[in-house]
Amino acid sequence: MELRSAADLHRLRMGEEAQVNAGRSVKACAAAVLFLALASCVMPATSQDGSREQRDRSKHAAGTGTLSGTLQTESFVVELGEHVSFADGFELLASGDVVIRGSLIGVTAAGEGSIGHGASGRIVSDTRIVILGEIRAGNGAAGDLSQIDGGDGGSLELIAPQIVCASGVIKGSCGGDGAPAFPAGGHGGAGGDVTIMADRFEDLDGNPATVVGGAGGAGGDGLTDHQHSGNGGNGGDGGNGGSAIAWGYPDADTGTRANGSNGHDGANGLSKAGAQTGGAGANGNACEDGGSGATGTSATGGQGGKGGDGGHATAPGGFGGNGGGGGIGGSATGGNGRGGGRGGDCCSPPEHSGPGGDGGDGGEGGAAIGGHGGDGGNGGNGFGTGYIGGRGGKGGAGGTATGGGGGPAGPGGMGTPGGRAGVSGGGGAGSGGQPGQGGSGGSPGGENGSDGQVGQGGSGSNGASADDGGGCPFGKKK
Repeated sequence: MELRSAADLHRLRMGEEAQVNAGRSVKACAAAVLFLALASCVMPATSQDGSREQRDRSKHAAGTGTLSGTLQTESFVVELGEHVSFADGFELLASGDVVIRGSLIGVTAAGEGSIGHGASGRIVSDTRIVILGEIRAGNGAAGDLSQIDGGDGGSLELIAPQIVCASGVIKGSCGGDGAPAFPAGGHGGAGGDVTIMADRFEDLDGNPATVVGGAGGAGGDGLTDHQHSGNGGNGGDGGNGGSAIAWGYPDADTGTRANGSNGHDGANGLSKAGAQTGGAGANGNACEDGGSGATGTSATGGQGGKGGDGGHATAPGGFGGNGGGGGIGGSATGGNGRGGGRGGDCCSPPEHSGPGGDGGDGGEGGAAIGGHGGDGGNGGNGFGTGYIGGRGGKGGAGGTATGGGGGPAGPGGMGTPGGRAGVSGGGGAGSGGQPGQGGSGGSPGGENGSDGQVGQGGSGSNGASADDGGGCPFGKKK
């Protein structure tokens, strides 16, 4: 293949033949010979002051196996057996999958005062990050005669809706050890911070994965002053361990800006009405009592949804987002009781003469319980002193409830004497739903949300009464 441009080189290196998730896979590394031969085509654009400018996919640099600056791409893959490093401040922004089968590790670079600090990096994917190999920020360098303090480990930030880690653990970089010295050994460097922002952070089996901050470096030993005082030196302080932070994936409309996003309000609970179970009471046969009506079924309203938590601030000076309010509990209406059956007439001698059948009782109305109000979302945390956390969301009100109406009584049948009317069914009781709890305010100083109100309850009406049965018509037996 003839290479005519940097874009041609990019397409060759990216391996357009390979497809990852129906998109082109951007290779993190290619053959070392190709890197050396054509490095001038792909080295990062650099301004006069030495700062790296943002590059698009046709100009990103990996000619020396070290990525730097900002790389925007569709998908990104480090193949098994490949070892790629990144410089301090490297940022990868991928619209598709990021897959690490080999290793992607930050370098250790000399900084101010020649302290070798670890490189920090940030990896963002709109879909998922899959780590089958190793990913880590750069370790801090150990102290030496020229700079006795150990360097700090770099920080690593991974952001994606789903992050899968085969080992189940992502660890921070290590701080460098302090060097032995007199009158005091060097201080150990701080361990690197690790921040995970994902809705799902798991191993290959779907179990929750773990994030661990980097270990601080050991303090250097104090040496003895053999030439002069003969005194022993003090040991250096060990470095602080790095922070481990696991947050949810930020909303698409907020990204990772400083202020946390407000949580969404919870959905209202579904309303529910009780059915009228069974049928009405059957009418009695001649001279027999009518059947009782069926009881109405009970009903419970659906629980209101929990309000979304406010987003945490993701940069110094950011305020936490407010928690969303809990949803209102669903309303409930108990089923109506069914009517009692009519008593059978008894006016047909000789087999059927005598007292009329009693009317059946009406069914009781079904009970109703309003849905539980949803809890308010928690406020997000602020970032930095004086930047308060978000307000907790208000708890949702409990749902209203109305008991079912009682079934009407059945009338008595005609006879000598007439049958008695049944008893009408009582209305069902209605209990209002319990309130949702207010969400907790974010740290520091966020206000807690208030609890919701108890839902209103009401009982159903009693069923209608009926008349006793009369005598046989016209004083004659039928």
